[in-house]
Amino acid sequence: MPETVNKRGVDVLHDPRLNKGTAFTPAERDKLGLRGLLPPRYVPIEEQLERVYENYGYKESDLAKYIYLICSTAMKHSFTISWSVTSKR
Repeated sequence: MPETVNKRGVDVLHDPRLNKGTAFTPAERDKLGLRGLLPPRYVPIEEQLERVYENYGYKESDLAKYIYLICSTAMKHSFTISWSVTSKR
């Protein structure tokens, strides 16, 4: 997340470059006014990526994998970037 963010609350969540969903730490949630706008559980992006990568492996065809990735990343720009970096392992 950029050091200086001029947006708060729902404006952060509506910006795909800033929205990390449940990967916002409790401190980030307080700073950006996100308390009550997200599920209460903090889930690090790494844990989310592991879950998606595992589910991706269950897909039988290339088309099913493609559709799964498009649907999984359509709402999370930061997730898309993380996926592309970690999938090169």
